[in-house]
Amino acid sequence: PEEWAKEALTMSKLRLVHLTPSIAYKSTVLPQPFHNDPADQIILATAREENAIILTKDERIHKYSQVKSIW
Repeated sequence: PEEWAKEALTMSKLRLVHLTPSIAYKSTVLPQPFHNDPADQIILATAREENAIILTKDERIHKYSQVKSIW
């Protein structure tokens, strides 16, 4: 897993985003409806804060209209 992460970060369109107090707070006040998985909430809040596209196969994230996601 560590090697995969290092290699992924060498790709030009990927970057590591740190968890900030703003993202942590925004993960608790996401526009509804969305399920209560804290990890997914942090991912969504990060994407909203960074205006990023989420790469995932998670259908619940794909159905959430407040972020862009692809698979």
